[in-house]
Amino acid sequence: MSNRAVFQYIPTALGAVVANRMRSFLTMLGVAVGIAAMTSVTSLLQGFRGQVNDEFESMGTSTIYIQRSSGPSMGGGAGRMREGRPELEVSYSKALEQVDGVAAVTPVARTFATVKTADGVEMSIQLIGTSQGWLDAGHRSVDSGRFMTEFEVTAGQDVCVIGAVVSQRLFGEEAAPGKRIEVQGVGLTVIGTLSDQGQVLGESQDNVVIIPYTVFQKWENLGRSLELMVEIESPSMVDSMVPLVESVVRRLRGLGINDDNNFDIMTSSQLQEGFSSVSKWLFIGLLGLSGLSLLIGSVGIANIMLVSVAQRTREIGLRMALGAEKHQIMHQFITESAVLSMVGGFAGIAAGAVLAGLISAATGIPSGMEPWAFAVAFTVSLLVGVAAGVFPAARAASMEPVKALSR
Repeated sequence: MSNRAVFQYIPTALGAVVANRMRSFLTMLGVAVGIAAMTSVTSLLQGFRGQVNDEFESMGTSTIYIQRSSGPSMGGGAGRMREGRPELEVSYSKALEQVDGVAAVTPVARTFATVKTADGVEMSIQLIGTSQGWLDAGHRSVDSGRFMTEFEVTAGQDVCVIGAVVSQRLFGEEAAPGKRIEVQGVGLTVIGTLSDQGQVLGESQDNVVIIPYTVFQKWENLGRSLELMVEIESPSMVDSMVPLVESVVRRLRGLGINDDNNFDIMTSSQLQEGFSSVSKWLFIGLLGLSGLSLLIGSVGIANIMLVSVAQRTREIGLRMALGAEKHQIMHQFITESAVLSMVGGFAGIAAGAVLAGLISAATGIPSGMEPWAFAVAFTVSLLVGVAAGVFPAARAASMEPVKALSR
């Protein structure tokens, strides 16, 4: 079909849309819903993946993580096996630090607790028990005050470093260093405040209190949530260091040659690859649901076009009697179907962008729509309209002029 023919049929198609407003609206609704779902899902997933990838990059590429289990127990044999694994021990750090290529080993244990100030202000926080190396291992920085020293960790002194959210909630605009707070009945002196980190996966990274792991273990089982962050001297050495680190931990846990690991070991790149795989399948699944709506919309367009063909039989017959060829009749009705679908597509793209923005504002998940995604949504709506219009257009083109005029 030539460009001239296309532009010739577009005014007729738009006229048909305007002449049957309610019918056109209901027909386009299915396409609009499908495109809106596709646009909003793509926008949110792109923003979400960008945020998570940035977080993985901020974690660094030279860290090996050793955990009792990399995921929560879901029950069953495998779940009970993970629950039965022996806990990690802080003493592993010393043996790992002796390995050539290992720069540092940082123990990290987490739990949730309630913080209370002297004047009775309370809030729930994530409590992290760790050592003086956490700041570098976690790629964080101190905004005011200082971080813990090796002596304070070894001696189990009652000091803490708090996140920006905790500082703002408990002390407002006042300087936090030097203030006293109470965690689990233990009084702690604030020695520093962490720089603002924002949210990752909808969870604030600033609602934290960092304490020496020697203090943490006074009221919480350290091994239950203990993780070891092994910093490698160079990112290029990480892959070759994983088997070496794994063999050291296996020896420390008394495992034989034929015994399976009773711990999990992974790198930042493996975590990122795992997330990418999960997000890919999530993206495919959500697009599948959007495709179902588009399929329903295409059926609606096809039905409307069949009705339009039936109502315009005499018009079709007259055009054929005046010399219009079959392919011209087909082009006219396919163009009308495509225009109907594209109008719904434009409405869906706009609605999807607005929906993504509202969800982003409500959840904190960033939305990030790339130009190619808009182009894909527009192309999909065009293809849906063309596909839905083929059968009605073929029926119109197959009419006999004389019979059509007699109706």
